[in-house]
Parts: sequence; structure tokens; C-alpha cells
Amino acid sequence: MKHFLPMLVILAALTHTVHRPFVATSLTTPLSLRETLPSAEALKLIGLSYRSLLADYYWLRALGEFGGRETAAQKYPNLEALTRRVLALDPYFVTAYFFAGTALTVKELDPSTSIELLKTGMQYRPDNWKVPFLLGFNLYYFAHDYAAAAEALTAAAKLDGCPPIAGPLATRLAAEAGTPEVGLKLVNWMLANTNDETLRKTYEERQHLLQLEVELRWLGRAVILFQEQQGHSPKTLEELVQQGQLTHLPKDPLGGSYGIDAQGHVTTTSEAKRLRVFTAPGDPSP
Repeated sequence: MKHFLPMLVILAALTHTVHRPFVATSLTTPLSLRETLPSAEALKLIGLSYRSLLADYYWLRALGEFGGRETAAQKYPNLEALTRRVLALDPYFVTAYFFAGTALTVKELDPSTSIELLKTGMQYRPDNWKVPFLLGFNLYYFAHDYAAAAEALTAAAKLDGCPPIAGPLATRLAAEAGTPEVGLKLVNWMLANTNDETLRKTYEERQHLLQLEVELRWLGRAVILFQEQQGHSPKTLEELVQQGQLTHLPKDPLGGSYGIDAQGHVTTTSEAKRLRVFTAPGDPSP
């Protein structure tokens, strides 16, 4: 986007003028930081042929919202609205789509907004792999729509610059919908390419949740193998190592501990934190 400082100042002043009626009755010390913003349609009218400059204004405000301690404490009350206005004013802004695909999925917010905006981004920026790649991950992780996630990752894999991981993951998603290993590879890539500390914390939490599911499936398969070879269930997971089904016992990535119940099902003391999407081999039917 091109930046013309004088015009940006004028547009900022106009936007401030539009904002004044909405804040005229605000409390001196507001209990909430949530604002009533002008509609996207009104902003397009104000911006005329300088919408990209007005988008810059809301873009800077969105970044400030996400990086502010007070707004974080109030669960980013304006972040969704600000991001929507950025993309309404400049629907070709790839960086804003990347922001929507990541920042709008922190646990304080509804990730469906991120999915909605990324789908719009597919229409305006079909040339950039980041939009369908992020859409694929969010469809997989949040919506559990594995077919649509595979379709989005397939679209990403066809574009220049897309990491090689996208194609194989799309194929695997289509063939093995719902396997946590797919999500773990996706989230590992997100961590390797994210510098923002808030986002890194979010993706590290997702990494641990997916790793837990991978290990529960791994332990479940080992228990089944033990049962087939020994004719009974192991009393402890340590027996799996002693009999050669496992070389070692993994540690619960959420800080809990693994065990096995009287029915031969693998358990974890982190059960309440699980994603509740995946079923490990040997798990009781949901």
C-alpha cells in the first residue's frame, strides 16, 4: 500500500470526526474498552479513492489492540471489528489475512471469524499460498472439517512459495481425516514461522494438545499389540517396555501422567484438557 502522510492525516481527522458522536457519551474512565466503530460501508464512502490509506489507519489500530496489555486483559474487544474494517477497505492486503488467520484464533476469540475472512481472502488473493494454508489449518483444528481443510491445503500446494509440507498433508488429510499427526505437523510449521510471543504461546499450547493425542494413540496401539501377544491386558504401562512393545514411555506434554485402567484403556491425568476430537486405539467409545 502507498502511503501519503498528508492525506493520511486528513483521513485520520475525518475518521476521528465520525467517531466523536459514538464516544461523546462515554464514561470518563470506561469499564470496557469496546468501541462502536463506523460501518465498513461508511468508511468506504469517507475513503473514496484513498481507502488503502484509511485501511492503514485501522491496521495500525489492530496491531495496537493485539499488542496492548489492557486490551488483552479484556479479551481484545475491538480486534475482530478492526481487522474486518482493514480487509473491507483493502481486500488484497495479504499481511492482514495472515493476521486474521493467526491473531483472531487466540483462545479469547471465536475462530470462525478467522475462517470466514480467510475464505474471503481466497477470492481476492488466490495467488498467495499463505491464505489457503492458514485456512486449511484452521478448518482442520477448529472446524474439524477435514475435507475442506484438505481442499484448502491442496490449493496452497499449487502456489509458488508454498512449503513442501502442504501437498503431503493435504493427501493425508483426505485419506486419514482427523489424525492428530497431521495437525501436529501443521502446528510445528506455524511455530517455526511465528515470531509474535502471544501467537507462539497459543501455538505451543496447541502443539502440546496435539502431541498428547499422538502419544495416546501410540500407547493405545502398543496396548492392543500386547493384548494380542500376551492374551491379556497389561496392568501397567511399564509392562509395554518390559515386553518390547515400546522402547520407552513418553511424558504427558501437559504435565500429567499416563496410566492404564482395569479395562485396558490408556488414561491420562490431563483428560479434562483433551481436544475431544480424536479417539485413540483402545479408547472406550465416546
